[in-house]
Amino acid sequence: MVMKKLGYFQDYIHGQGKSIASYALICPGVAAFVMAFFFVHIGLVGSGLVEKYSIAHMVLLAPLLLLQLKTILTLFRLNGKLLNRERIKPTVSKVNINTERTNRKNPMEIEIVSCTPFDDQKPGTSGLRKSVKQFQTEHYLATYVQALFDAVPELQGNTLVMGGDGRYFNRQAIQIILRMASANGIAKILLGKNGILSTPAASHLIRKYGAAGGIILSASHNPGGPEGDFGIKFNAANGSPAPESVTEAIYARSKEITSYRIMPIQQISLDKEGTHQFGEMQIDVIDPVTDYAELMASLFDFDAIRNLIASPAFSMYFDAMHAVTGPYARRILVEALGAPERVLLNGEPLSNFGGGHPDPNQAHAKQLVSLLNNAKQRVEFGAASDGDGDRNMVLGHYFFVSPSDSLAVMAANAHLLPGYKNGIKGVARSMPTSQAPDRVAAKLGINCYETP
Repeated sequence: MVMKKLGYFQDYIHGQGKSIASYALICPGVAAFVMAFFFVHIGLVGSGLVEKYSIAHMVLLAPLLLLQLKTILTLFRLNGKLLNRERIKPTVSKVNINTERTNRKNPMEIEIVSCTPFDDQKPGTSGLRKSVKQFQTEHYLATYVQALFDAVPELQGNTLVMGGDGRYFNRQAIQIILRMASANGIAKILLGKNGILSTPAASHLIRKYGAAGGIILSASHNPGGPEGDFGIKFNAANGSPAPESVTEAIYARSKEITSYRIMPIQQISLDKEGTHQFGEMQIDVIDPVTDYAELMASLFDFDAIRNLIASPAFSMYFDAMHAVTGPYARRILVEALGAPERVLLNGEPLSNFGGGHPDPNQAHAKQLVSLLNNAKQRVEFGAASDGDGDRNMVLGHYFFVSPSDSLAVMAANAHLLPGYKNGIKGVARSMPTSQAPDRVAAKLGINCYETP
């Protein structure tokens, strides 16, 4: 009676008011039904004052059933108000489209979908990582992507690079993000074929084509599959991971978001290179390897490496761990540098990484380790990379090279490479690693940076 007198029922059930807290309006109906039901059955029937299933019993139950029915109808009404999708015609003021598009016949409609903020969407330095099941929760991925688009307005009207490591849910997530990118005014998407794009390759594409940023779908070295993990991270216009100011802005927006923008379903083929039009947005499905392979050829002495691989005294293996780097290794090591196909281990990207853990260490890359630690057949060099291809392990014959040492070796010898013949300006390492690069930097007189 109090809530009715204050107008809550009029505003939030019969009127236009919307609030997730309005579900509390069904509580009085539920509570009254439960208390009255106990009174009738425990108090009256249980004590023998009213005979069970008698006419008096049915008369007492009738208003309770009517009350329960009204409560259920109220719940359905609230669901209809709070969970429905409001469809609007795109207009210049709402979606930043021009008059020419508005006047077209049968323009695509943008869906404005009501949602409730999630409280666990705080990204780290490597983006947002959660279980696949969490990302499959209704609205979960979409609310985070909308928060990203809202927090990085410079994406609107510009190019966005996108791809992932091929893990489970990668393809479905790409289709959702494409629909949202079109609805949020992204002008062009550069998308890796098959949804595949390594993190280093994405970084290169962003810089090469002047994109405003990139979305990489990966949970790095975390396991994949339906019971595994999924992730989404954003790289800025310089190709680097989003700085803390951007990730904090995304998180802040995710905590207050109440709706997201999305186009109607229009499946885009990921398996063939080509150009597609999605509303006003152009989608270029590109080979994920070509640009990156060309970059590597410009930086490294491919002739010298090709001669080394052809030498009878040299043998090697590379373990892609059924993750994103398989196609890159095949194109560069096998096709460009002439290594035999057998050097490539686990080269096909699989949604569950073949049941393995795409973490390049001696515990998870056991096949590679056993080949390098073989006294009967000497192998000089081995390497493996993680899920999205931005971390590696290097091995020698019965020898492990720590990531810090491999970075230090590259920094010390960078001047021997065509791409760095004039030397390097600095080197950067992550905080938990050793200080071997620091010593090289001091010797060379260059800056050494520590990242989180």
